[in-house]
Amino acid sequence: MRRLATFWPERSDAIERGYGTGAVSAVLRPSRPLSLEERSPLLSTGHVGAGDLLFLHRSADGVTRLMLDAWGRGLTQSEPIEIEPDASHSLVVVSRALAPESAGLTHTAVYWDGKLAIYLAFPTHESSPEEVFWGIDAIGSSAAGEFWAGDVLSVRSEPLAAWTEPERANHSAFPGAATFKIELGSLSLGQSNPLLVTGESGAADAFYVTRNSDASVRFGYDHWGVGGPQSGVIAIPSAQFQIVRIELGTSPEAGEARGYRVTLDGKVVLEGETALYPARGDQIFLKTNPTGASSCQPMLVANVAFSHYHLINQTGGELSP
Repeated sequence: MRRLATFWPERSDAIERGYGTGAVSAVLRPSRPLSLEERSPLLSTGHVGAGDLLFLHRSADGVTRLMLDAWGRGLTQSEPIEIEPDASHSLVVVSRALAPESAGLTHTAVYWDGKLAIYLAFPTHESSPEEVFWGIDAIGSSAAGEFWAGDVLSVRSEPLAAWTEPERANHSAFPGAATFKIELGSLSLGQSNPLLVTGESGAADAFYVTRNSDASVRFGYDHWGVGGPQSGVIAIPSAQFQIVRIELGTSPEAGEARGYRVTLDGKVVLEGETALYPARGDQIFLKTNPTGASSCQPMLVANVAFSHYHLINQTGGELSP
């Protein structure tokens, strides 16, 4: 296998960079174990202010995850992945940044060793061939280090149809769970911010959070055309991240998804047995409200360390997203 240079700051070879079809595969080989809290860049696209960075992160507990820093949208992380020093690993990325605008890509997907690791129901920023870099943070992201700790052995464009997973868009989004690591104290006073919205205009379910004082918030649920409850007033710490988890469709009945539960640091703050509107895999919206639900503003404005949506099985176990 031919070893490629890790990055090409002077090149504009679209084929070798993987630009063209919207899907690219790479073979990567780490040269050493990642240090604790190390963040090693894999793929950088776009430019400062409108770019995306895919990188590996090894947390303080020794767990390694893929992470995607989408400029202006925050971080998304995968479930833990296996990675071995001096072993080859395959990476496939499906991204609008790797194809002309005419490709019409509306989602983002990342596969590690053949398994779907990250799926976002929105596209990355657009990019040109000259703005695609492997193994270096070329967009100036504050989330990762400067260079990849290893080798990029090969890069090639892939047929987009082989990696778009059309069946995913048609698959039910339930039962599922969204997880956020968020600094609730960074929310603006009086604003209702979307956390998770599913469905479409006229048939959507929205989960949101409102900061109603300097030291407290309320969580709310809105079922389009009906409304929904809010939690009680919840005290929040100052300048501290907390874990918010929203579970949907965990009490299924024949032909419908029913039930929701919102927890804050593991404590239930809001739950109900409402029958949810149907939603496909491409109708899951984290931190945005494209449906126009009147209960919350169009976008979450807060400090968010990560957010992710997973399918779950009926016993509550996590499945691959």
